[in-house]
Order: sequence, then C-alpha cells, then structure tokens
Amino acid sequence: MDWLVCKNKTDGELFIMSRLAREVSLNVLLDIEKGINSLVVKGFEDIDQATQYLIELNETDKLIDKTLK
Repeated sequence: MDWLVCKNKTDGELFIMSRLAREVSLNVLLDIEKGINSLVVKGFEDIDQATQYLIELNETDKLIDKTLK
C-alpha cells in the first residue's frame, strides 16, 4: 500500500494517510464541491518510511524556526 505525507493548506500541519484514503477523501470533496484542503508532499511504499520522513521534516522546521528567532 502507498502512504502519503500530506500538508494542510491552512495551517501547514503535516500528516500521513494512505493513497486509498486520500483518493476517497478527494472524491467526496469533489462530489460536494468543496476545495481540496491539503497537498501531497511525498509518497512512500512503506508507512515506516513515511513516518521517518514526517519526523525529519518536523525536526527541520523546528531547527529553522529556532535559528530565525
């Protein structure tokens, strides 16, 4: 199963979901004519790889925020 690291467009929060769940979600949003509120950052074949990537992105964001303050 494919796993996707996604980013919420409104608050920038990262999350993981399966490709199947995302496709179902997108179909529902399109059917009710709502906007798509997230984008795919990167896809992975394994949930462990997706989780590690998400952790690394969050750590990088924290380091950047700390550096800029």
